[in-house]
Amino acid sequence: MAAALLVVAGAAGVWVGARGGSEGGERTAVEAAFAAVRAAPDARTLALVGDDPDARVQVAWSAAQNRVVLLADGMPDPGAGRTYELWRIDADGPDPAGLFDPGDSGSAGLVAPLDGADPAAWGVTVEPDGGSPAPTPPIVYQAKA
Repeated sequence: MAAALLVVAGAAGVWVGARGGSEGGERTAVEAAFAAVRAAPDARTLALVGDDPDARVQVAWSAAQNRVVLLADGMPDPGAGRTYELWRIDADGPDPAGLFDPGDSGSAGLVAPLDGADPAAWGVTVEPDGGSPAPTPPIVYQAKA
C-alpha cells in the first residue's frame, strides 16, 4: 500500500511540477512525496535562500529514491512568459531539475528524478517559459548542500 502511494504521489508530483500546480489535491500529492523523500535513510533537506523574505523554498532529495521534491510558498509571480527553474549543481556544473510556476497563489511544488550525483548545491532561476539549457542569472534562491 505504501509503495503504491509513493508511485501515485511521484507520478502526480511530476505532473504537478510540469504544470506548476498548487491546488489542493495536487499540493497534497507533492507534500506526500516530500514527506516520503524525507523519510528515506539518505534524505537531505535544504531551505533555499533568496532576497524575498516572504518566500519559503525547500528541497528534499534522496539518491535511494532517485527523487527531488521542491515545495515553495510566498513566491512572487515570475512574470508573463516566464517560469522558475530548479537547478541541481554539482562538480560538473548546473543541470536543470524541473520547472515550476507559483501562479497567483505563490505556492508551487515539483517532483522530479534526481538523475545523477549528490548535488553540491541547489538553485532557482527565472527562465523563459519552457526553461533554459543553462541558468539565466541571477540565481534568485539558492543553498549549498
